Amino acid sequence: MSAPPKQNYMAGPSQDAIDEFMNTTEEVHSVWYGVCESIGIKIVSILDTPDRRVCLEEIHYVALGLVAGCLAGAVIAGAAVTLSLALIFSLRDAVIAGMAGAAWVAIVLLRGVAPGVWDQIRAELSA
Repeated sequence: MSAPPKQNYMAGPSQDAIDEFMNTTEEVHSVWYGVCESIGIKIVSILDTPDRRVCLEEIHYVALGLVAGCLAGAVIAGAAVTLSLALIFSLRDAVIAGMAGAAWVAIVLLRGVAPGVWDQIRAELSA
């Protein structure tokens, strides 16, 4: 008599979702196109037709890259604030100010800048 199949009671995404996430170079490139757009490098406008088609198919990865680029900019700004203020004030105060600065930059980028960039990306891909 064979044993019953083992049940997977792990919380989180299914194995199919894990296997599908960013498993091709086209998906990784779509993320990088979004990151480039978030930091001001207008790469989507110069893509050739096959790359545009892939970006339209994997538009969620472009959005992931856009958000990741905005958050990376916020972390860099927060680190700059922290390092600058650490020279003047205590390290504890500088870290708190840096975290507040990073949060502010993240809010400004994600709420103010990203929607406009997202609209531009979608318009350029659809053209």
